[in-house]
Amino acid sequence: MAVVRAGAAVGASSFFFDVMWWLCAFLLLAAAAVGGAAEADGHTVWEDAGGGVCDQAVQVPTQVAHPYVLGDTKLNITVYTQPGKDGAIRYRFLNLHENENTSVVAAKSLLYQKGGGSIVFLQHGGQRQVSFRYSGASYSFDPNRMFTSEGVRMTLSPYDAAAAALVSDFAVAVLDVYNFTGVSMVIALHNNSPNYSALDYLPGGAFENDAEKVHIGRLFTPRDFFYISDTYVGETLYNCLTAQEFSAVLQANDSVTNDGSLSVYAALHDKPYVNVEAAAEGGATGNAVINQLVLLDHLTTLIVFGAQQSAPAAEGGSDEYVTPPLFLLALAAGLGAALLVALQVVVLMFTRAMKLPTDEASRYHSTGLQ
Repeated sequence: MAVVRAGAAVGASSFFFDVMWWLCAFLLLAAAAVGGAAEADGHTVWEDAGGGVCDQAVQVPTQVAHPYVLGDTKLNITVYTQPGKDGAIRYRFLNLHENENTSVVAAKSLLYQKGGGSIVFLQHGGQRQVSFRYSGASYSFDPNRMFTSEGVRMTLSPYDAAAAALVSDFAVAVLDVYNFTGVSMVIALHNNSPNYSALDYLPGGAFENDAEKVHIGRLFTPRDFFYISDTYVGETLYNCLTAQEFSAVLQANDSVTNDGSLSVYAALHDKPYVNVEAAAEGGATGNAVINQLVLLDHLTTLIVFGAQQSAPAAEGGSDEYVTPPLFLLALAAGLGAALLVALQVVVLMFTRAMKLPTDEASRYHSTGLQ
């Protein structure tokens, strides 16, 4: 008699389990249908001639050249801008060496795809050095050595006090166009040759006194690295990037050589600074551009995320998170799977409560033994 009750109980629980299994399957199919309908509905939005994304304006980047006369020579301080969808500019790049155009191509590619930023670069003939004429004489200098008087004295050739003053004025003009005082972090872009890398900042290297910390990561080669000024923000950024196995150098602000570079100038003004340094493109493969693009993408993602954490978007702002349509499908699948597991546990506990092993109860039930 006990066997009959157990068999009946197991049969009832099996029937209940089958019903719930088909119910879960129905819920999953319904969720998939809802997701498919939403996806199909999304297709009709742009297929409709009357509206949708077909009516959205194409956001074309802008490029504005600011003419500047250095002595008797004309050149341009050019700004390439691609705002975000909300019109915001969240990061600004600065390229000082015109011949290091791998970084400019990478930055423009990033800005067009990602938006939310700009790049300032110089146009003066395609050379690394800026050359100009003044009072009948020719001069040249490295534009990344013009930001302190010590740097100008070392880089200007031949040196002349009046010409040096013109170079210092030009440096101020570049910083004004870049909006140095307004940016939260200076992001410089540079490309290098095979004789320069993060390895040069290790103990025994040519620039060991300029570095507080050095990390040689597993990603890319030591020629692709971040050079960061040692501020509170800079050290936090250094730790984050090195944890991701990027190569990075943390500048020793107290002992770095005052060569007039922008990193030194930024340190003197306690401004967070990072240089995204990468190998120059040496062929038609585009690998160097892609490498620098990866560095820029990772860096700007960290910058935007940090800004959002420190200053959350206002209520109703464009940064509000939108639940993706497939989330409902994933949630339904997860709940269905959890429910099936729970039912199996209930059936197992019920059969054990009847003091019959599950396999024996099934055997009695299937054979109809009494």
